[in-house]
Amino acid sequence: MKGISRMDHGRTHGWFVRAYRNYKVYSKLFSDRKFGGKTKALAEAKTFLAQLTAEIAKEPVVRKPFRTRAQPNNKLGVVGVSETAKKSGSGKLMPCFTVYWRGDDGKARNYAFYFTRYGGRDGALKAAVAHRRKLEKEKLQALGLKPADLKKDREVTYARAEPLVSPEAEAPAAPKKAAKKAAK
Repeated sequence: MKGISRMDHGRTHGWFVRAYRNYKVYSKLFSDRKFGGKTKALAEAKTFLAQLTAEIAKEPVVRKPFRTRAQPNNKLGVVGVSETAKKSGSGKLMPCFTVYWRGDDGKARNYAFYFTRYGGRDGALKAAVAHRRKLEKEKLQALGLKPADLKKDREVTYARAEPLVSPEAEAPAAPKKAAKKAAK
């Protein structure tokens, strides 16, 4: 079951619900003891997950306009630039650096910087990186963002998933500490 996993660790026994949206993690544990057994707790967890996914699906998806960190398999360490070789018209493989990005229409685009055209490997790399940085800057300006805004959005926050009931529908509960003091 996607989003629901079983927890049997020490004294904790129950079903753990987890959902993700916009760098935020929603989670809640449905204890066997609290819900009257494994099957009842699972049923409650499934119901809650359905409600939670419906609720967070209403939030618009926040996506960055481009990657800000290089992928683990990126050998250059520069986002959107890779060392490749492309065939020329005569069929000969020509080494180059290829810059990748997504256009405004969402389609993948690329442009090759050939070693021979830019005076060697170093010249082609400098030109490719400069072109990628120019594309990133244009994209940020078009969206009205600053580079610092991209770093802020990347932080993952954890939210304890509360029951999806409007606050007006429930009467406010008395705090536990105040109730204990009042009982004494």
